[in-house]
Amino acid sequence: MIEAFYENERLASHVVFVVGDVAHYVFGASSDLHKDLCAPYLAHFNAMLKAKDMGAKYYNFGAVSVGEENKKWQGLSSFKQKFGGEVVHHLALYDLVLKPFWYYVYITRKLIKKYI
Repeated sequence: MIEAFYENERLASHVVFVVGDVAHYVFGASSDLHKDLCAPYLAHFNAMLKAKDMGAKYYNFGAVSVGEENKKWQGLSSFKQKFGGEVVHHLALYDLVLKPFWYYVYITRKLIKKYI
C-alpha cells in the first residue's frame, strides 16, 4: 500500500501489486482535503518508484476509456494518461465465481447502489 500524507492527514492511498516485471494498480482512494496538492499524483509516482525498486519495468494503471467509449470514465482516464505511456488492449475480463452466495451479495449491493 502506498499512501500520501500532508500534515499527518492521509490524502491518498493506493494498492499496488508487483507480479513479475509489472506493477498492477488495483485500487486507490483520495480525500477531498487539500485537493490542490494533487496527492494521487504523488502516490502514483511513489508507487512507480517503489515498484521499480522491486524489479518492475511496467506500471499498469488498469482500464482507460479511449475515444467515445465509457464517457463517465473520461476524467479518470485523463488522469492516468497524464503519466504518459501507451494504451495496451487486452481481452475482456470475466468474473470467476468461487463463492456464489457472496458473489450474489456483491452484485445485489452494486445494483442497489446504482439506483440510490
